[in-house]
Amino acid sequence: MVAGKHNEKLEILLPCDIKSGEYELQIGIGGKDLPSVVFATNATQDGEYSVLAKVELYDL
Repeated sequence: MVAGKHNEKLEILLPCDIKSGEYELQIGIGGKDLPSVVFATNATQDGEYSVLAKVELYDL
């Protein structure tokens, strides 16, 4: 992959009983207890994971 801006579409199935509210979308790639990949972004680190975005869920 070439360095630069890239977009990725991702669909995530959530449990039907999840409550509305604000959640953080986090990612960690690696093995065992700690991720071995550190992302070259402005994402903050929350322990072992990079925080990619905050997501707001609403009841329909």
